[in-house]
Amino acid sequence: MEAFFARKAPAFSLSDIQKFAKRLGVHPSIVVSQLHHMGAWPQTHGNKLMERARGVIIKSALTDGWGHGAPAIEG
Repeated sequence: MEAFFARKAPAFSLSDIQKFAKRLGVHPSIVVSQLHHMGAWPQTHGNKLMERARGVIIKSALTDGWGHGAPAIEG
């Protein structure tokens, strides 16, 4: 991430982020989130690449973080 940041800062393009994420094997929203966390990009930038993750994560989690347990698995 640091090397990507050093090469591209401050002009991160959506295309560059998508290519970098693909190379790492992660969703582009992870890269965007890291750029936001690092303060390298305003929170309003890159939202086209963001997806809501709760619906995906909850399927494999035992709890959703708000006190709601995972649905019972029928066997």
